[in-house]
Amino acid sequence: MDETASKSHYRKNYRKILEEYKKSDKIHLLIFDKFDRSSRSLKDWSELAEVVKKDERKQIHFTRDNKVLHSNLPPSEKLFFNILAALSENYIDNMKQDSKKGTDERLLCGWPPFKVGFGYKNIILASKRRVVDFDDNEKPFLTEMFQLALKGGYSYSKIREIINSKLLLAGIKPFRSKSSIEQILKNPFYYGFFMYDGKLYKGSYAGIITKKEYDLIQKNMRGPNKSGKWKKDKLLNGVLKCGHCGLSVCGDRKIKKNKHNTKIRQYVYYRCSHYKQKCTDPYIEETSLFELFEGAVENLHIDDELFERIKGYLLKAHQAKTKQYNHEKPIIQRRVNDLEALRSKAYEDKLKGLIEESFFNKQYNEWTNQITQLKEQLDSIQMKNEKILHRSVLTFELANQARNLYKTQIPEEKSKFIKMLLSNVLLKDGKLSFEYKKP
Repeated sequence: MDETASKSHYRKNYRKILEEYKKSDKIHLLIFDKFDRSSRSLKDWSELAEVVKKDERKQIHFTRDNKVLHSNLPPSEKLFFNILAALSENYIDNMKQDSKKGTDERLLCGWPPFKVGFGYKNIILASKRRVVDFDDNEKPFLTEMFQLALKGGYSYSKIREIINSKLLLAGIKPFRSKSSIEQILKNPFYYGFFMYDGKLYKGSYAGIITKKEYDLIQKNMRGPNKSGKWKKDKLLNGVLKCGHCGLSVCGDRKIKKNKHNTKIRQYVYYRCSHYKQKCTDPYIEETSLFELFEGAVENLHIDDELFERIKGYLLKAHQAKTKQYNHEKPIIQRRVNDLEALRSKAYEDKLKGLIEESFFNKQYNEWTNQITQLKEQLDSIQMKNEKILHRSVLTFELANQARNLYKTQIPEEKSKFIKMLLSNVLLKDGKLSFEYKKP
């Protein structure tokens, strides 16, 4: 029998033979090549000693060690076997400790201590260092997979169908189920972080997407709301409130049918939700509401000179924010560098036995979380400034051209137009009141 003695769950045949040997009255002899092939712990040794102790006929031979284990062992022989068992257990403990040190070092350096997934590969450098890099054959398909998920509108099954058709042409093993695609798209490994033993570590390899793209993918791939189809039909839901009671004005979809009971035309009517009281306002059709909003939009106009002055002011405000960001960036970056230095120093102290492992793990996770938050803070400040400028300028440009744009838009675009320009919209007695949004 050729099996390793280092891991008990791998020794199925050994356990089967040992159990049969313990129970059988006909099998009296068990032979091992060496003692360490039978036992790697004091527990294993105790089990073997107990077998021969209960039955004087049973013997266990160790051919290379030239030793025999039986029930009438002299004290010196028992001591010899006890020493062998202790040495074997110590050998395994040392191997475990060395393995753990190697794993800890890889985690600290940002390299996953496991076989990586689709699109990546494990590489052993000439220096024996183990790293992770893209698999050039699989990377194009992985990139396309994430691009489809970022666009939205594709299910896991549809993405699998598209990618598999191209994998087969390239001679690469296809994905067997949509869950394989789901696991990839939900795995933080692909934006540069990886999970190990329940903890999230920052990787030193290149991610194929960013964290923000990953978050967007999770949003895109969530199952659609059951009422999503109805919401698309009711374009002005969430825009209006009742002028009598202050509650939402909701859309109600109606379908006019002919005598053959087939759909002819769809209508959407709006009314107060009547949650607090019965409002007297009648139903109003969606097209009529869009006509009412047309009057609100026509009142908007900013002359070109004023628009350019406002735009210049916005650019100056943006420049001031950018200057502030450039001032804060090195401060936050220094804090990130300090935290990374603390992590490295703590790891060295742990290896030297100066700090306990539990304390190291707690601090390591805390510092890692702080580093991640600081880096996200830098990204969000910069993106927020750009977003505010873009939205403000766009709002004024829309306001300046509102009269012409609104009349030429389809209902879906008119709805977006209204939501961008107006707020606190009330419907009372068939008339609108509202406020223009401030940029």
